[in-house]
Amino acid sequence: MPLGLQPGENTLTHHHRTLRSTGETIHDAVTYFSPTATSHVRELRLYQNRVPVGDPDMRLFYEWVDRAGLRPVIQESVSLTRAGECRADDPPRLAARRHIHDQHGRILAITDFGFTSQWTELTFEFIGRPLVPSSIAKSTPAFRHAYP
Repeated sequence: MPLGLQPGENTLTHHHRTLRSTGETIHDAVTYFSPTATSHVRELRLYQNRVPVGDPDMRLFYEWVDRAGLRPVIQESVSLTRAGECRADDPPRLAARRHIHDQHGRILAITDFGFTSQWTELTFEFIGRPLVPSSIAKSTPAFRHAYP
């Protein structure tokens, strides 16, 4: 993983899972923060020093990055794959990966999104680049699901 870690070195990781009312996972996400991010972003350092944190609130991540004087640049890719042991009628697995770099090209975070639930349509949108708190809601990628 291109986070700039030495072998065996730990990093701050954030897990997020969205569940149906039945407890079934709709999608999950894992974000890995680089040493650059944890050294420059005060709030990430605070989380890192409090590990484990039960349910960290990461909604203000882009504001924290901006306050640290970094300008996030986001690159995203979407993959549609079939697991090796799945039946022909199983839905393919959809995955998305987000790389967040700063204005100097240093990696800040990598997020892997996985969609494990059956779906008929998925719209993946990204508009703009998050720079200030007022733009966070408009700039954060949105996932919309249509379930059978």
